[in-house]
Amino acid sequence: MEDKVAIKLHTFALGDSISAIPTINKLSKIYESPITVFASWSHLFKDHPSVLECKTFEDSSEGYIVHNTFQKGGIGNIDSICKKHNAIDIRQYHAWDLGISLTSDELTCDLYCEEEKDIGFEDYVLIHPSKTWNSRTWSEDKWQELTDKLIQLGLKVVIIGSDVDQMEFDSTKGEMVSKNICNVNGGINLINKTNIPELRWMMNNKALCVITMDSGILHVAGTTDCNIIQLGSSIDYKLRAPWRNGNQEYKYQYVSGGCDIFCASNLKYGLREHGDIHGIPPLNDCKEEYEEFLCHSSVDDVVNAVTNVKEFNKIIEKNKIMDGNEIIIDYKESPKVTIKGNNKEDYFVEFIDSSNNKIIHSSTIKNGMWTSCNREWFTKWIIKVNGKIVDRFNLENKRVYIELGSKALGDTIAWTPYVVKFAKKYNCKVVCTTFHNEWFENIPDYKDIEFVNHGKAGDYYIKYSIGWYKNLEDNNWDRKEMNPTPVNLIPLQQTATDILGLEFEEFNLGVDLGKGRVPIYEKYVVFGPQATSGCKEWNIDKWKELSVKFIEAGYKVVICSLGSYDIPNTIECNGELDVTATHLKHADAFIGLGSGLSWLNWALGKRTYMINGFAKEGHEFKDNLIKITNDVCIKCWNDPVHTFDPGDWNWCPVYKGSELQHICQQSITVDQVFNIIKDDLDIN
Repeated sequence: MEDKVAIKLHTFALGDSISAIPTINKLSKIYESPITVFASWSHLFKDHPSVLECKTFEDSSEGYIVHNTFQKGGIGNIDSICKKHNAIDIRQYHAWDLGISLTSDELTCDLYCEEEKDIGFEDYVLIHPSKTWNSRTWSEDKWQELTDKLIQLGLKVVIIGSDVDQMEFDSTKGEMVSKNICNVNGGINLINKTNIPELRWMMNNKALCVITMDSGILHVAGTTDCNIIQLGSSIDYKLRAPWRNGNQEYKYQYVSGGCDIFCASNLKYGLREHGDIHGIPPLNDCKEEYEEFLCHSSVDDVVNAVTNVKEFNKIIEKNKIMDGNEIIIDYKESPKVTIKGNNKEDYFVEFIDSSNNKIIHSSTIKNGMWTSCNREWFTKWIIKVNGKIVDRFNLENKRVYIELGSKALGDTIAWTPYVVKFAKKYNCKVVCTTFHNEWFENIPDYKDIEFVNHGKAGDYYIKYSIGWYKNLEDNNWDRKEMNPTPVNLIPLQQTATDILGLEFEEFNLGVDLGKGRVPIYEKYVVFGPQATSGCKEWNIDKWKELSVKFIEAGYKVVICSLGSYDIPNTIECNGELDVTATHLKHADAFIGLGSGLSWLNWALGKRTYMINGFAKEGHEFKDNLIKITNDVCIKCWNDPVHTFDPGDWNWCPVYKGSELQHICQQSITVDQVFNIIKDDLDIN
């Protein structure tokens, strides 16, 4: 009788065994018949079309032509060459032992063993919180936090895995060690209660997704049609991610951490350890010696990956019909839920901030009623009704209306650039209204923004209003439904980023102003003495004295303001804003206050010398700014106790009515200002 063809897998690991399937398939095609498999997990290959017999690893192979794979020896006859599993596609590892290679269309792992395991519900999330090498073990705290957040989303969490007789090689200890499962509370615990065929049935028929590190369960999931979310680790995920439908992207998300150098798969660390690339360094630790594994995923990123699963939205849509009534969601001004229908039922509605899973508002309503949450700034909302998710906030491809509520020059210039960032970050169509659209609409960076006049926005999905909104009852700026942070305590531009859900960083896209010809061909400086409140004002006599110093130094002095300041021997520019911008653009220096002209100068890319003792460092812009200030008082503009009164020109919370009123500004001397600027202009 002719010897049978067999393959023997020299591995006890589940994932490594499953990864042999492409090689088994290739051998079957070569021999044009199914082959026998000797393996620790051979029972999984039952009913596989490429497998004739399933034998244990210990069974006799007498009478078989045996192809051995996953041996740790060298490649070919060159014993000095180390086959490095950490830097090889795990499926190719088996093939290369046979002197062959697999093409991308041969890398799929297919199994056919399946046993029904119905646990009474569907659309659950399977998590596999295994403990293995530290570098590919998510902490127990993270697994618990993830479970809590998924449950908060209304999802069922099923904990799977086995810690019975599970062993692996610890490269640090140089010995076999037990593999365990993290202790996670709150989910349905199926640890040691399922076998692989049952898990495959659950994945193929009932589960929403599987969340796992690089583990055997990752490879089991790769033999199903289930959504897979792989957590970040030090191994290059492309060497492990399942191949399905001819690629590694099908129903698969890899959630990386902050570090993506994949040190466990990078041969330079083997070279560093052994002085040769033919060696595998211990893979348990971080090869960059960080105190924590920066490659590991964040919990929030994993939660986002779950909500990005296509089937998640189908669950939401299905939940919008309850008891025969329709649940209608509207975000136009603020999130609102309406129950439409005639069936009399109670509905408990929760508006949840998914960034921290806090319930911002909840109430119980009946059919024919509505409820809303009064928060109007950007929030990644999750709305639940009777414990089920009925909406997950998503702006992609939506029409969003952003309205600037201030006419002020500085506010408009400071806030408008962020509508561009917002549109790009959330992949939405932005319609914007300012009181000065013409300053921006012809700038190329704004080409995708639709500028409209007030009242002309048309239909939109949601509206955001950017401005300073006062708490009139308590007379402060702590109005949390409109501004996440009291606006006087943060940089002016952060007003916009807070409301629009953006990370704050200074951002300048310029203005479509200052296009005129050079107005003065001699050296000149521009003063901006006009203030909108007494606490910002610098005494007119000081402006006059400062002008004399510049004139004596050979400079013309231009006064830009809305009205006349009657400063001798200066040039007044109090006409159109574009004329003012042109003077600023070509000036040798601009000296201003904490006012709109300073923001205009900043937008033009010019250096600003700002006389400002009333506000803390960082309240205005930082780029190209020389702030001339002092510390004689409390910086009342940014004080958490005192609130600016725009109706009181003499507002000074500490010294009003005394000789020290507005001391923060008035104590700044002419020499202090001039000496700083003259050094920059090389004035002798």
